[in-house]
Amino acid sequence: MPMDSPLSARLEPGRALVALQREWITPEQFREILHCGPDDGPQLERLQREGVIPAERLAEVYGSTVLLAPKAAIERLGEAFIKAAASGEALKKGDWIAARYRILDSLNGAFGRVYVCEAKTGEAYRRGDSRVALKTPLRQHLIGPRALDAFHTEAAQWIALGAHPNIVLAYGVEEHLRLPFLVMEYVEGARSLHHEIQAGRMNWLRALWVAVDVARGLAYAERRLGLVHGDLKPSNLLITREGSVKVADFGLSLCPGLGTDAEADTLAGTFGYVAPEMYLEAPCRTSQTDVYAFGATLFEAVTGRRPFPDDQPWLNRVQDPPDPRRTDPSLPDPFADLILACLQRDPEARPAGFQELVPALEAMHLRLQGTPPPPSLEPDAPAQADALANLAGSWLNLERLGKAEDAARTALRLDPAHWKAHCALGRVRMRRGDFPGALACFESAHRSAPEEVIPFVNAALAARDAGDDQRTSSWLERSIRRCHETGRYAELNAISLLLVERLPADEALDLIARILAEDPAAVMTWNNQAILFRWQGRPDEALASAERALIINPIYAKAWSNRATALVELGRFGEALESASRALELDPRVAAAYAAKATALAQLDQLPEARACLQNGLRILPDHPLLIRACQAFS
Repeated sequence: MPMDSPLSARLEPGRALVALQREWITPEQFREILHCGPDDGPQLERLQREGVIPAERLAEVYGSTVLLAPKAAIERLGEAFIKAAASGEALKKGDWIAARYRILDSLNGAFGRVYVCEAKTGEAYRRGDSRVALKTPLRQHLIGPRALDAFHTEAAQWIALGAHPNIVLAYGVEEHLRLPFLVMEYVEGARSLHHEIQAGRMNWLRALWVAVDVARGLAYAERRLGLVHGDLKPSNLLITREGSVKVADFGLSLCPGLGTDAEADTLAGTFGYVAPEMYLEAPCRTSQTDVYAFGATLFEAVTGRRPFPDDQPWLNRVQDPPDPRRTDPSLPDPFADLILACLQRDPEARPAGFQELVPALEAMHLRLQGTPPPPSLEPDAPAQADALANLAGSWLNLERLGKAEDAARTALRLDPAHWKAHCALGRVRMRRGDFPGALACFESAHRSAPEEVIPFVNAALAARDAGDDQRTSSWLERSIRRCHETGRYAELNAISLLLVERLPADEALDLIARILAEDPAAVMTWNNQAILFRWQGRPDEALASAERALIINPIYAKAWSNRATALVELGRFGEALESASRALELDPRVAAAYAAKATALAQLDQLPEARACLQNGLRILPDHPLLIRACQAFS
């Protein structure tokens, strides 16, 4: 291999590329490492000392496959990755998210996308309506663990709020292609307050109705969780067909125990609605900063413009707010005075919070319009036990096992026969390595809902991990029998490897075909079909099946590994080497990828490199039988 610098100078950029691809360092940090010379020392270790990369992540980077490519090649790979991440290719209409939500439409924003989806049969979150909205940030806003944690924090806060007529309901979190998706209520026919203002359809009467509903929603969030929204503005307020208002996008909200002090002391929000104190050196978001944004929103609703010029929003630091009656003389004095009170420069001069504003606004509505403000329709929300089971699943997706267990147990106290809550508790125990305990939970789920397939499937996986061969076979057989009875096979995707390992090939292929006919995005099944084809001596079909899995999920390490093994069997060793290396960049714990890479290196007359590859694998996966056999073969 051509060398453009000493090996020690190239190891660091290679490992930095691995860290970049796992989003553990930013593009700027990656480029900084590229520009360091051999005498600058190991820059990744410097980042670890500075707290940028946790020690365990640094250890994984140094234990992973090192790209022994010239520095110029590493730079090209890095820039290609950064460009792909920044482009954030949107999913298309008809695509599936997490194999459960089919995209009907999408809305693009500066920081994320919202997909309007139809939930798969049996997965509806609303009574009588399977439409939901899935929100995800753009990839470039998720680079680095802090950004991902911030999204997870938002999701946890929003879900924990539960149902309120004036807040968009958040159901749970899904993950797809390493992107998190927040599953939300779809408010059909809704229009944002921003669009209503732009269309000239607002006046003080409608603005007062908006004010009451927004204050009710935020008072609930304040009372229930002490929650600060953080980005209140007209585009985050949805007006329903019935005329009521729902607050959306708790994208910068804070909640005790979930955010951090650093997050609280960050200038965030949207200029024009940011409170004066947020421009200080150490800003702190509070209920009063939301109250300021509320005042700015109402000012815009009654006047059609923001309180201060768009190009000089910081003038609120040195000037008093203008009186909205100059623009709309018909604005009643009590309403104008309340707006101005919310816009006071001194936070202490504003209303203390929304729990104080709600009764004041309701009394104002009665006085100015002669009637109390109308109540909003209750959201078509799940029952409390259902909502808690959904929340438990979301905490699992966020890797917060303690929270997941608490939510599942609370759901079971409300409904001891709630099968989804039993399954959520079982999944918690699976993650903690308590496989017998997990199996007991899944068996309880089955007793509560004997017609459901998911408890059968989960019980088969738990029995396998518990080393109980007999019960694994029993639950597998019962899973298959139930799918035959219902005519639905997609749930078998999770145990498609068990189908391959434990059934005759023809029967396994038949079931795999049924799974894929029902769910063409069942990525695990495509990958496991590749394994079966390889075992049958059909490497061309194995390659096609692995590549189909990679079309669905381009970062599926096991599919890259299966592709590499199929390419080895086809004698395409250069391509196999690239595919195995890609698998190990994504996940250095895939033993088969080390074996495929070592085989490809040996066939390319690089036997020392092949042995080094296997030794590297054994450092990460000590005593792995596949790697031990491969080492013996190349000794």
